[in-house]
Amino acid sequence: MDGPCSRIHDNDGEGYLAKPRRYSVLSGYISTSVRLAKSVLIDVSCALLPSFVLGRLRASSSSRSPGHTRYTSALDGIRGLACIAVMNYHILWVYQPRVHYGYALTQEDLAICIQKPEVVMRNDSFLQLPIIRLPFSATGSVSAFFIIAGFVLAYKPLALSRQGRWQDVLSTLASSTFRRGIRLYLPTVAASSFSFITFCLGWWQYRDVIMSWDQISSTELSEPTIARQRTLLLQILDWLQDLSMMINNWNWAQRYPRYNVHLWTISSEYRASMVVFLTLPVYVMIRKPFRMIIFLLIIFYAYIFHRWEVALFLSGILLADMSQARQVRSEERSEASHQPIFLGPRAPRPPIWRAILKHSILGLLLTLALYTLSAPDFCLDYTPGYRLLSRLRPQRFESEFHLFYPSFGALLLVFLVSYNSPDWFLNRYILNSSATQYFGRISFSLYVVHGPLLHIVGYRLFTLASSLAERDSLLAYSAGLCIAYGIFFALVVWTADVFWRVVDVRSVRFARSLEQYVMYR
Repeated sequence: MDGPCSRIHDNDGEGYLAKPRRYSVLSGYISTSVRLAKSVLIDVSCALLPSFVLGRLRASSSSRSPGHTRYTSALDGIRGLACIAVMNYHILWVYQPRVHYGYALTQEDLAICIQKPEVVMRNDSFLQLPIIRLPFSATGSVSAFFIIAGFVLAYKPLALSRQGRWQDVLSTLASSTFRRGIRLYLPTVAASSFSFITFCLGWWQYRDVIMSWDQISSTELSEPTIARQRTLLLQILDWLQDLSMMINNWNWAQRYPRYNVHLWTISSEYRASMVVFLTLPVYVMIRKPFRMIIFLLIIFYAYIFHRWEVALFLSGILLADMSQARQVRSEERSEASHQPIFLGPRAPRPPIWRAILKHSILGLLLTLALYTLSAPDFCLDYTPGYRLLSRLRPQRFESEFHLFYPSFGALLLVFLVSYNSPDWFLNRYILNSSATQYFGRISFSLYVVHGPLLHIVGYRLFTLASSLAERDSLLAYSAGLCIAYGIFFALVVWTADVFWRVVDVRSVRFARSLEQYVMYR
């Protein structure tokens, strides 16, 4: 096994099992069996250990995923935090329907908004405040996923086009187009297979048995359920039908796979990726003064016809181009500041007031990005602090009211992170921290596996924790849920880490190997 445990296997030759001795035939079989069992045990143990533990077994380990420059690694941090926010949302909306609503939404406005006067709900939790609600704001997180995906897909072709390597641009796009479907669908099919097997074993549980603290079930959104068939063959056919729906990229309708409902974004991501690969050759050939104007029109065209995922992916192309242009200017200024005096006078240092003004503007823009990113899903028109923004929202987006401002906030956040230097405080101390980068590496796997684990373990765990607490004590109820969340979070991270190494990374390698075998180089 070529991996983090390879050094452990190399030491086998130093033990008594590897020393040449004259054993009988039976002793030789026993020795071989013991050696094989030892090897298998080591391999299995290494596969089940988290990667940050395995890293300590290596002579040297890299804390940053390969293939990402220091300018783009902060985007991995956003992706990791966004994935945790999506998981938190999927946990909390079962227990607290208030995650959909903003702070200080009155009972009267709620009744008018949802047209259910019988529902009683107090929206006075500080966790519902703008920005503070980011750890469970899923809509903005998914928007960030799409923008970053478009950014990453366009980054290398744009860099090659700046060097005038047009043939390499086409080769890179052909390679990415070929590998994209394999990279997205192999892990998701594996996760769907896991869901199918565990459902057949009777391990799944649905949220309908769980109530929130105030005895109000979260009924605003319904999760598709799996119908138990009469025979195993019918269950297999039902699963294959669900799988075919998930991988059907010719139908642009938003579909929710029943065996892992959270995988609805995968087909959207694949189709939008194909649009990126289709438009990138045109984009790099457009003269720079016209690029942004033409692509802004295309993005607007996608938005007005409700293809918000395509608009976000294409926005990632613009942000990647702007980020690279900023890097070029920064490197040129750096070279000019270090040139010898005899080559010319150095540029004077900017006055301190300019730096203060710059950081003040960045702070305001960051606040605006986080504020809009955390906009509530429902009743924005009635929520204090968002009423004015709801009036400024284009009427064209009335049918997708909950997407507009979180998408805007995600776009502004990715712009600020990618356009500023890696030394900017948000990039340096938060997004590029070791923990955030780790979650960024396993983010796709965490997104894929947290749904099945929620059905298999999560609902039972949270139900047990809440039942052990006193129902008339909010403190005991909250403490029980927090303990259950800590256990579930550790389980999800461990499973995602194993899935990342065993399935996700190998899917990427398989796609690369298949490409090298079938395509011209």
